[in-house]
Amino acid sequence: MSDATRRCPACGGDLGMGAPQGTVSGVPDAGVRDPGQLIGDEQGGVAYQQASQVKTVETIAMDESTAFEIPIQRDRLVRYREIQLLIVGIYVIGRLLLELGLSKAIRDWAASLTYRLNDSALFVSSCFALWGIVLYRAEKTIPLAKITDLRLVQGPILSRMNLWIIQIQTAGAGRTNYAEATLYAPEGAHELREQIVRAINKNANRE
Repeated sequence: MSDATRRCPACGGDLGMGAPQGTVSGVPDAGVRDPGQLIGDEQGGVAYQQASQVKTVETIAMDESTAFEIPIQRDRLVRYREIQLLIVGIYVIGRLLLELGLSKAIRDWAASLTYRLNDSALFVSSCFALWGIVLYRAEKTIPLAKITDLRLVQGPILSRMNLWIIQIQTAGAGRTNYAEATLYAPEGAHELREQIVRAINKNANRE
């Protein structure tokens, strides 16, 4: 067979006219290809012998007569996953709401909080608006003579942030443990409570 009509012994395809021996239709020398190995035949043709790797996986047969099934606390596992999803869901929804303007609404609400105290009354006002819509506005003037209890409240998060809430209860509120007004995060909460108590006592003595 001539160089002009060389054919591949493996597939019978034309290797190209005038291609130098050791190349396949202008492809660089196949001897550098990995993992193939270049093999020359008696007619000057070329072929590749592909290396094959065989992996054996050792399997161990289980003796069912001696095996036992490990118990799983499935109900508690389901509950655990549900709590995980709930926490993630609350976080995602919370982040979404913050991005949609709730963060600004909270800042505006905090800026709207006003507490004033004089010798006869306590004035409390607040406003909450979202996307320019006022959802809640309250202004209360609470006579000191009607205040029956001042309760300091602090939960885990407030404790972590060293904040307090003062709940103000009045006579005739109509509901047990109902706060007529709430003072959120006042500076010096304990001192403020004592100051309000002194103002109440002073007002009572004056009357």
